[in-house]
Amino acid sequence: MVLAALVAAVGGVVVALIQALRKENRQDHDLVTRQLGHLFRIALRTEDKVAKVGEQVNDHLRWHQGGTDGVAEGRDRTGSSKP
Repeated sequence: MVLAALVAAVGGVVVALIQALRKENRQDHDLVTRQLGHLFRIALRTEDKVAKVGEQVNDHLRWHQGGTDGVAEGRDRTGSSKP
């Protein structure tokens, strides 16, 4: 009878420990999920900014291609705008 009570007590402690670890694991999983969502939003914003800068660079290169001899239209060789 003492042996049965001892086995039941040890089993109860093991089950309680496992339940506590499962709860902690769920909390950790929730935290990681929220952090990944935050990183995903940052990555999307960065991607949008890179695309915008890429468009601006392409527009600038097209502007340069409009000129002759490496000088864009509307600018003199000193780099100042024509009046």
